[in-house]
Amino acid sequence: MRRFTGIYFKLSLFALIGCSPVQSGVLTGGLEDYRLVKGPIVLADIPNNASGICWMDALSQYLVVQNNAGIIYRYDQDFNYLGKIAKEGNIHNDMEGLACLPGSRLLVATEISQVHKFNIDANTQKINGNFDVSQAYIVKPMPLVSNKGLEGIAIRRSDNEQPIRVYVGEEGGSASTKSKMSIRYFDLPKDNLSRNAPKHFEKDLDVHVSFDAEKQFRGYITDLAGMTIDPTTGHLIIVSQESHKAIEVNAETGEVLSELMLDPKMEYEGVTFGPDNELVFVIERHWLEVYKRKK
Repeated sequence: MRRFTGIYFKLSLFALIGCSPVQSGVLTGGLEDYRLVKGPIVLADIPNNASGICWMDALSQYLVVQNNAGIIYRYDQDFNYLGKIAKEGNIHNDMEGLACLPGSRLLVATEISQVHKFNIDANTQKINGNFDVSQAYIVKPMPLVSNKGLEGIAIRRSDNEQPIRVYVGEEGGSASTKSKMSIRYFDLPKDNLSRNAPKHFEKDLDVHVSFDAEKQFRGYITDLAGMTIDPTTGHLIIVSQESHKAIEVNAETGEVLSELMLDPKMEYEGVTFGPDNELVFVIERHWLEVYKRKK
């Protein structure tokens, strides 16, 4: 008889008894295959409050936002500092999350449930958030608790069948009964995607909720600090500051598929996939950690 070892034995056992690894309470594969390979790396040019991060293919740059300052810092693939972008106009100072769109377009999520879209290039030094200059999306409902609004943002890329989908995450947290984790999504209007036509989307923005995040994440995390999409699976990767953990989540159902325990001494704020599918976490106040899947 053939002998099964490791995960193969576990999966065979689950098949025999008629349940999945998640249903049994045992999470296998996914994030648990990642290992820390670099870090913490100090981003000395950011004085404090490093928050969201994304990798922009078009510029071969990491972008890291400093919340409560409205500054985005640029880094190359090896995290060498390249410069910064300052904000101006009608965009809230508490910029929390970043998502890089195809091309050199950037989404910025702010604490007051607004998402702004900008076209940037290698020479951009300022972004203007005025509604008559760049697009903005008002994601209702607004948070019930001050400073507990949008923390994370992620995108599902488009194909011939579906448009770009934007997921946004509200923070929640164990300290307040009124502050709840939530994940909402909206599809980017196709007629305004390719050009940066100024428009203020509010009444015509169709925002959806697929699942109850508080219920689905109970027992795994207590807050949502940042998130991204795994380009190979389409799953959400969510990082929790309070729980010092990242979880892999089915974006449609909220089912938690795997988890990765992180350093309990660190305050994790954001996450992205790098150019070689490495997971990069940004940590308050100005650190990074890099995780790669073990071979």
